[in-house]
Amino acid sequence: MDRDPHTVQPENDNRSSRVWLFLIIAAAAAIIPYLMTLTFGFVYDDRLAIEENAHLRVWPGLGRIFLSDVWSLSDLSTHSNYYRPMFVLAYAVVFRAVGNMPGAFHLLNVLFHSAVTGMVFFLTLRLWRKEFTAFLSALLFALHPVHVEPVAWVAALSELAFCFFVLTAVLFYSENRQARWPAVAALSSFAMALLWKESAIAYAPIAVLYDILVIRHWRWKRWLGIVAVIFAYVGFRAAAVGGLAPSVLYPDLSFSTQVFTAVTNVGFYLSKLLAPVHLSAFYELKFVHGITLTVAVVLALVLLSIWKLRGRHAWAAGWILVSLLPVLLVSRIAVPLADRDLYLPSVGFVWLAAMGIERLGRQTSVVLMAILAIAYGALTIQRLPVWRDDLPLFESELRENPESQSLRLLLASELARRGSFDEALLHLDEILKRNPDSMEALVSKAGILSSIEDWPGVRATCAAVFVKDPNSSHCLLNVGYADEREGRLADAHAKFARAFRNDPALSQALLQRGVMEARMGDLSAAVKTMESAVKRNPTAPALNNLGSVYANRGEIQKAVQAFQTAVRVDPSFEPARRNLEKALADAAH
Repeated sequence: MDRDPHTVQPENDNRSSRVWLFLIIAAAAAIIPYLMTLTFGFVYDDRLAIEENAHLRVWPGLGRIFLSDVWSLSDLSTHSNYYRPMFVLAYAVVFRAVGNMPGAFHLLNVLFHSAVTGMVFFLTLRLWRKEFTAFLSALLFALHPVHVEPVAWVAALSELAFCFFVLTAVLFYSENRQARWPAVAALSSFAMALLWKESAIAYAPIAVLYDILVIRHWRWKRWLGIVAVIFAYVGFRAAAVGGLAPSVLYPDLSFSTQVFTAVTNVGFYLSKLLAPVHLSAFYELKFVHGITLTVAVVLALVLLSIWKLRGRHAWAAGWILVSLLPVLLVSRIAVPLADRDLYLPSVGFVWLAAMGIERLGRQTSVVLMAILAIAYGALTIQRLPVWRDDLPLFESELRENPESQSLRLLLASELARRGSFDEALLHLDEILKRNPDSMEALVSKAGILSSIEDWPGVRATCAAVFVKDPNSSHCLLNVGYADEREGRLADAHAKFARAFRNDPALSQALLQRGVMEARMGDLSAAVKTMESAVKRNPTAPALNNLGSVYANRGEIQKAVQAFQTAVRVDPSFEPARRNLEKALADAAH
């Protein structure tokens, strides 16, 4: 039987001990700097995906998880291009095990990062058959500062997990024995990676390039298996999101602009791999319409790599480029530039870096490795506190880019969430002073004024919004609240209905429509409306309102179930607790 040329053959005990020592050090390097994240809170999208996500408290069912996009099963209740059922399932499992504990979710990220680092070590050992190369690659990967975002940010779990399964798939794919199980294991790992994140599609060209550049043998039968998995995935994805990627964020971009922008983004990502400084959670996307210096440099690097690199070196360089392809579709992804996008591509980078360092000789390479490890570790530890929670993140980013309207809006939103309404309004007024027609600032201001029940202010602010957009759903919702407080229930009902009609993702408008129907005495319509609202977003207030309507209709058992679910969703929601006690007493009679 032919031996796999990449298989590591057993050697003496000293070599085995050295391998395990290197692996332990690399894994420790992946864990120790990130232990501080166990004290961090939820940040940014974490609140929508976990903290405020009623779907984690009311089990939606496996069918709905695997046939829904990621944001439709969140507090956002909207549709997106992102199909990640394993991501949602993992959150549901952790939430059911430990509840709303940020530390547990952060621990999962840290453990995944350690596991990916270990997989980098084993895959490098398989392919290069050198313990020191494997150690150096894994150590650089563990400590690279560009990984702070995906490891410290709970919502980036999908990045870590899909990378782990892609590396697992490559490890099995590189197994050259005639047995069938490695091919099956590789395809299974690939399928799992796709269910974590769409970017796992990069495994397909990675595998093909491995055959062409490394072993120089076209294993087309294995390629057919990869294609079959992709077709099955596309079927599930189309059912969940309504197509491959139906949402277009920048519909007016020409094809040439998309290409030049994508090439420029490659240059941006390469610069962050080479010099991981001035990192940000909110990079500004700039569209490029022609050949620039960055475009020319990137194309020159690609041509130089094709000319000079061969074998595994060429494959490592190709790994970087093809891993970036899924995040270069600037018209289809919400955040076209992000550090987390470099998690998988950085594997190819650390391979090239490790091979380059080793060429300097053992003594020099050890010294350089130590310098890089210290520098990477220091930059990582320095960057981590920014991700402690939303306030330091947004304040830090705004200090770096004080002209950014979007960052100021985020900071104002976080301040309002914490109850610092006056400070939030100051930031919004700062935006409006520079740009009086900013729709985002006006709508946000109306929302904050609604929270403090400044109804004249809501009407005045939304009047400015309606001049530009008469169908603004959020302003219709807030003016509807004002009508409700002033006793104009029919007007409020009309505005809530119109707000939901204009924006079906605004489930709060649907709920408020049901509340108005109940207050106007149409309990039959109110039940149907509220049941639909609860199905979309089963929050405690929504369930409590539904239970009240059931109780008023004499459906006590349904009322009890609704109140019980409301209490389970939010045990601190006192109205539901009081209503549950009353409903149970009524049911006892």
